[in-house]
Amino acid sequence: MLDMRVKQQELEHRVRIEAQSRAYKDANEAKQRGEWGSSRTGSKFVQSVMDQEDTDGNLSYTSSIRDFIVNNANRGAGASLIAAKLLQQSCLSAEVIALVSTRTILNMALRSGPIKRSSLCMYVGAAIDTEVSIRRFSETKQRKALLKKLFKDFDRRTYPKHWRIRTIKNYFDAEQVSWSQWEPKQQLSVGFALLAMFRNSTGLLDFSSDGTHIELSPKLEEV
Repeated sequence: MLDMRVKQQELEHRVRIEAQSRAYKDANEAKQRGEWGSSRTGSKFVQSVMDQEDTDGNLSYTSSIRDFIVNNANRGAGASLIAAKLLQQSCLSAEVIALVSTRTILNMALRSGPIKRSSLCMYVGAAIDTEVSIRRFSETKQRKALLKKLFKDFDRRTYPKHWRIRTIKNYFDAEQVSWSQWEPKQQLSVGFALLAMFRNSTGLLDFSSDGTHIELSPKLEEV
């Protein structure tokens, strides 16, 4: 009876080790593709980052986005006013904005090599713009069914992100629907606002001393 129990424990331990090994491999491969935030490991991390409040009582990233829109959409100024209005008009919830932007920030920041602050802002703004475009495209029943089938196919296979985007764009072109809702300057304004909020809310990254590049926190470097 004792031998059976020992063998069972050994089996369970081996299964756990193999599962951890697969998870690590999947996460590492996703990181190299620039899709770590969508991996199983990355998704859990993304969710915790979105909703976590720090020890000083600062708002979570999701709450910061919600407050930013409320406080700046009607009485802000300059780039903050532009970004807040665009986010408000997007009709995306703060949760969706936080999810999409957090994934994008982590995906790009964790790829090998330093990344410019302006480049990351553009990636973030473009990702939100894409989310808006896809949701507006799927407002008709036929298009919604089309995208649902397409995304289901994407989930079954590991297609590169650029291939998936190109495939979706082809359907937009066929329907003569504009892919982008915002101008590049508008994307930059949105990306800059979200990146600043992400930095202040999570502490996972900072800007270099000259303000041109992104620096990762020790916690993020360990991912």
